[in-house]
Amino acid sequence: MRVGERRRLTLMLKTDAPLGMVVARLRFDPRRISVRSVAAGGMFAPGKAQPTVTHSIDGSGVLLVSIAPPAGGNPLTGVGALLTIDVEGVAAGESAFAFDTNEVHLIASDGRGITAKYTQSRLTVKQ
Repeated sequence: MRVGERRRLTLMLKTDAPLGMVVARLRFDPRRISVRSVAAGGMFAPGKAQPTVTHSIDGSGVLLVSIAPPAGGNPLTGVGALLTIDVEGVAAGESAFAFDTNEVHLIASDGRGITAKYTQSRLTVKQ
């Protein structure tokens, strides 16, 4: 990506466990990229009740995000795009866009334990 260019990142989910909530902290270099928006991904049918997505971004390069099914809705389950995150290149260089491994919480609505598997990403911004 180039300085000033925007890209859409997709956080994919694959689970057979019924999730009542997903909470994750991601880290990035705020000198290289800026998070512009966070929204529910395409795994949720348009026109139906949408999940609740909340997020906060701090100046040190931390994105904290949570997503939960709508009140009275079905738990999150299946395969698809859980979240979309729009980022913009702000200066040349590399940045991780990575899960904070101690701060990823998948909470099953039936109480079972869940082990998360995920991959880390890197973004390169060019002039």
